[in-house]
Amino acid sequence: MRTSITALAALAALAAAGCSSAGAQHPAAAQSSPAKAATTPGATQQPTAGTLANNAVANANERRFVTWLTGTLTNPGNISSIVSGPAMLAYIQIENLNAVAAAAFGHPVPPETLSTIHGGYKGCATVNGSTYCDTFTDWLTDASGRITDLNVDGQLVASAIATCSAAAGSQLAITDVVAYRPSAASTSLELDYKVRNISGHVFGNGSPAWLDFLNPTGGDQLREDDTSSILPRSLQPGESAVEALVFDTPTPTGTLTLRTNDQQQSVIASCTLRTP
Repeated sequence: MRTSITALAALAALAAAGCSSAGAQHPAAAQSSPAKAATTPGATQQPTAGTLANNAVANANERRFVTWLTGTLTNPGNISSIVSGPAMLAYIQIENLNAVAAAAFGHPVPPETLSTIHGGYKGCATVNGSTYCDTFTDWLTDASGRITDLNVDGQLVASAIATCSAAAGSQLAITDVVAYRPSAASTSLELDYKVRNISGHVFGNGSPAWLDFLNPTGGDQLREDDTSSILPRSLQPGESAVEALVFDTPTPTGTLTLRTNDQQQSVIASCTLRTP
């Protein structure tokens, strides 16, 4: 499932260049190192039987989660049942949206090879001759063993993610909006959402069908990077799609605005990204 967080934008960039295979993105992520060993809140110097049981559940949940992230879990089931808190639920959401976008684009990325490292795990994959890796450390769990946060490629998930409430205009409705900085060293942002044509006519006749703008907190307005984003050309009435965007900012909070792709650039929908 981690497929897309590291490679989705590279797929789009290669397609724009006329290539047919995936390449690696965010090479700096492979250089990230864990800040400290993984921890679970229940651990003590003299653990009780209940604490040992909770630690065992936490360890099992961590292993299951990371095998899902790296695409090596054969029967994922309900992954959201082993996490707790809005940040982790949002992280699962953007991973799922990225996977949908990659599949629709026709370039799913192969699973990563998983190995154990100090404090957690490391996943690596070789795509089109280039190798990229991800590190998963500093696991935080609650008293029941559910995952509340973890360090992915040098940053805690909760520090790098933001969400929007659903928004709708007269023509398009957007839901499941999540923005995520892929690594501590990244200077770009991934932003995904589901979109549905709620009008009675075909929306869009160009590429892209509409324009996405982001006003990151404390920054200037940005357009999505067309060469690294997956954008629909049009939507039929009632049709839905997943937008997978890349913006040239590491800041996940701010305001997302959809506008018509014409001289008027009329606002279609807008929402505010906040830390969950």
